[in-house]
Amino acid sequence: MVSLVFVLGGLYFEWAMGGGFLFFGNTALRAAMPWMVGVLVPVFVVVLCRLERVVPQMADPLPGVFFRTVIAYPLLALLCAVAVAAAPWGWLAYLGWMAGTPSRVEARVLSIEPLRNYVPCGQHARLEFRGTVARICVEERLAAKAPGAGDTVAVYGRVSRLGLYVREIHAK
Repeated sequence: MVSLVFVLGGLYFEWAMGGGFLFFGNTALRAAMPWMVGVLVPVFVVVLCRLERVVPQMADPLPGVFFRTVIAYPLLALLCAVAVAAAPWGWLAYLGWMAGTPSRVEARVLSIEPLRNYVPCGQHARLEFRGTVARICVEERLAAKAPGAGDTVAVYGRVSRLGLYVREIHAK
C-alpha cells in the first residue's frame, strides 16, 4: 500500500509541479532511468504472471495465453516500470518546493522551443542554473516576452538543496 501511495503521489507531483523544477542531480537521475526501467520490467512481468495464478479472474477479460504473456503483460509491466522510475522526480520536485526559500536568481536560457498548441505544455526552454541544465515548461511561467537563446533571465521561485522551482521568468 505504501509503495502504491509513493508511485501515485510521485506521478501526481511530477504532473503538477515537475515541469517547473530544475533538479540539481538531474544528470545522474536521468542516466539511471533506463537502468531502473530495464530492471523493473522483467520483475513486473514475473509478478503479473504469478498474480494470474493467484487471481485467475484477472485473465478473463484478456483473449488468450499468447496475447497475455507476449503483449498485454509486457506492456503493462513497461507502464508500471516507467511509473515507478518516474515517481522520484515528482517527489523531488515536491520536496524541493517545500524545503525551498523564496528567491530571485539569475539563470541562462540555453534554448527555447517555439510555442505549440494542443499539448499539455506549449513551450519549453532549457535553463542552466548553477551548472545544472534542465528542460522547463515556460508557457505559463513567462512574465512578458519570451527570452532568446543565450539570454540571462531573472527567475522567481524557490531554491533548496534539491534544486530550483521556477514560478516566474522575467527577461532582462
